[in-house]
Amino acid sequence: MTKELINEVNNLKQQIELLKKEMKDQSLITRQMLWFGDYSFYSEHLVFDKTTLTISCPKNVKVSYCNIILYIPIKKFTVRVLNGNVCIGFVTVKEPIDLNRAVKPSLLHVLYYDGVYMGDDRSLQRSSFGLQDGVITVSYNEKTKFITFQCNDVEEKGFKGVEENNLYPLLSFKPDTVVQVL
Repeated sequence: MTKELINEVNNLKQQIELLKKEMKDQSLITRQMLWFGDYSFYSEHLVFDKTTLTISCPKNVKVSYCNIILYIPIKKFTVRVLNGNVCIGFVTVKEPIDLNRAVKPSLLHVLYYDGVYMGDDRSLQRSSFGLQDGVITVSYNEKTKFITFQCNDVEEKGFKGVEENNLYPLLSFKPDTVVQVL
């Protein structure tokens, strides 16, 4: 083989390895999705696109909203709202998550960006679903124990005194909504 052909083959091998890694990364992101069984709030209606990393709730869904919870506990995540209405925040749980069984509602605390808290008292308030466009970042500060929400250039401190154990990203969708996980 000529030197040019060898270089081209090596270049193609590198490109193949990069594509394999990218496919593996996207597959991991998709597998991070956690269904909470009967407590899933209709997550079965959501559509996931591994290529564009989008999650969408179809327009014709006959439910008021759908939830998805990302299964990796993280301190920060960012989404871009492409269409529709979404509410974001964190879920905390009081015991480790078991993917083989539903999580009891009494073990969950939902902290939404707009200050709506859903927890043990079961007096469930509904979020405004006011996020309609732009890039939204939710982050947890370990030092101050604050959750901060930033939408475009506006930053708000949300919940104070939140413990960092088991913080899972939460996205709630109204019908006809599309977001991209960044």
